[in-house]
Amino acid sequence: MTDYRRELESIRHAKSLEEIQAVVRRYPAAAAGEGDILNSSPVGDVRSEVIAKEMMAKTKGDNR
Repeated sequence: MTDYRRELESIRHAKSLEEIQAVVRRYPAAAAGEGDILNSSPVGDVRSEVIAKEMMAKTKGDNR
C-alpha cells in the first residue's frame, strides 16, 4: 500500500495553488483506455460515477 501522508501534509500546508499543483502533478491521472472517463466530483446531486457508467453504457455498450 502506498503511503501518501507526506503529500497530503504538503497540500494541507500549501500557501498557493501552484504548491498544490506541484504535489499532485507528480502522480498520473490517466484513464484505463481510450474513451474512459476520469472524474470524481459530484455533478449537482448526482455522483459522477453514476453519470460515467451511464455514458460508458451508451458509448461503448460496456457498463463496468
